[in-house]
Amino acid sequence: MASGKAWNRRLALAGGAALAAGGGYLAFHPRAGGVHPVADARTLRRGNASEPQTLDNSLSVAVYDDAIIGDMTIGLTTEDTLANPIPGMAMRWTTSADGLTWTFTLRQALWSDGKPVTAQDFVFSWQRLLDPRTAAPYGYFLYIVKNAEPINAGKLPAAELGARALDDHTLEVRLEHPAPYLLQMLTHAMWCRPRARTGPGRKTMSATAPSA
Repeated sequence: MASGKAWNRRLALAGGAALAAGGGYLAFHPRAGGVHPVADARTLRRGNASEPQTLDNSLSVAVYDDAIIGDMTIGLTTEDTLANPIPGMAMRWTTSADGLTWTFTLRQALWSDGKPVTAQDFVFSWQRLLDPRTAAPYGYFLYIVKNAEPINAGKLPAAELGARALDDHTLEVRLEHPAPYLLQMLTHAMWCRPRARTGPGRKTMSATAPSA
């Protein structure tokens, strides 16, 4: 049986050969490596490895989807360089003494069409995520929110969800039980969608434009 050092040498040689072969291929086929001419200094091209299955954040389950959705939207919280939750769309928040009620104050922000992001957008998005007609794969993520599970099962109307807009920039969330990990969950991009642009139920992407 070959020694560990011998195997390490063989692996190193094999890896070097693979890199050399790949580099040689890219030298003669630069576009295969994702090299595209940049239109101007303000254009950033970022590879996604694969075409997305959907850009509907209520239906997304693939990393390829989330990479794009995460570039377009932000949750109530986001992450710092150590993956700790920090303010995202919410500038600040308070928690009741029993840990069951969280109140988030949203910052001023606009959707790409210039319309303001509001607390009601979050309420709509959560209700749509739980709508049985949407059949969202990650609907259960919201089960810590008051009445989320029976709403997802079609046993309660969406209006009974423990999330409401106190005003355009204040969102109140009531939980089924204390959840100190809520801030980590709120970093997920599926938690907000503009209400004026999406109807109830499931929507799918009809086509995507593949990379050239």
